[in-house]
Amino acid sequence: MNDKTLTKISLISSFIGLILVYLATTIIQVKAYDISEIKESMVDRDAKIVGQIKNIVKTEKVLILLVKDNSGSITVVSFGPEDIEDIKEGQIIEARGKIALYKNKLEIIADSIKTND
Repeated sequence: MNDKTLTKISLISSFIGLILVYLATTIIQVKAYDISEIKESMVDRDAKIVGQIKNIVKTEKVLILLVKDNSGSITVVSFGPEDIEDIKEGQIIEARGKIALYKNKLEIIADSIKTND
């Protein structure tokens, strides 16, 4: 094969790969859980929860929320608190992120937090 043919094959393969990655990110949904369903065996899995903020600790670099639903409560940690300026106790939020274990307690390291506003 000559260089032009290899270049065309490489470009087409790259383009197809990008399309497949885009489709995968739009099709794959993060599973929603009741807080009581989250167990230690699920550490490092992606999860989504919906609940009410019961407590907020906000520093320059970290936002720590205690979130409660009808089944229990869990800590949600975000390392980008500037994304949520007007967050307050009592709000209903949807948090998506990875389940983690910190000091023998389950928590969610949030990729995104959406308020009900």
